[in-house]
Amino acid sequence: MSLGSSRQKERLRRRRRFWLGFFKWLFIVAVFAGMGYFAWNTGSKIARLDIDLLNERYTKLQLDYEGLQLELGKSQARVQELEKRVPDERSQSLLTLINKRLDEGLPSQRLAQVIATLSPTQKCEDTSQLKRFIVPTAILTTGSGVVSFEKGLLTVSGKGRPSLNAEGKPEAWYDPAQDVDISFTLPGGETQKISGTLPLHHTVILGDTEYRFTLSAGNRSFMAVALLKCSYP
Repeated sequence: MSLGSSRQKERLRRRRRFWLGFFKWLFIVAVFAGMGYFAWNTGSKIARLDIDLLNERYTKLQLDYEGLQLELGKSQARVQELEKRVPDERSQSLLTLINKRLDEGLPSQRLAQVIATLSPTQKCEDTSQLKRFIVPTAILTTGSGVVSFEKGLLTVSGKGRPSLNAEGKPEAWYDPAQDVDISFTLPGGETQKISGTLPLHHTVILGDTEYRFTLSAGNRSFMAVALLKCSYP
């Protein structure tokens, strides 16, 4: 074998080793590239799935939020409606009075008719009728102790407690700082009584007329009675 032939064979072996190594590394690079692509592709699909899932959850939460907002609006409207139905202090006092009269046996239909006929304003006389009488006590028994109005239609009478002097002994005149007992006599003999310290107020209703009485202390031994007539109801 010649020297030239040996060198040629050596070059061929080196060339084969080179290409073998080259393809070997090319294969390895291709494998890693394929694995990287597979991993990236798989990760992308998982990421897309996660994004789709998050979008779906967001959409559901958005719908739930809108539903809750709607329910909240309905609840607030319901609360406002209930607040309108809850009586305030003025309405509560009126309801208490209405319930009291119903418990006393007043027919609800009659009460409703009276309320329906009420007007925002009430017509009253321009001036009050003013009279006075001597208030009898356990010591002072003289004097009528009564006064009448409307040509005897209504009478007012009263009694008082005697005043005490500096020595603690009773005087003849009544003490306006103590309780007085007042009686209102109506047509037919009906009597309405009140007690308390002056001034006192009382109302009598006859037909379509309301009689408003105000009782106050007058000069010594006297009690003043003022009567104001108003339309009713």
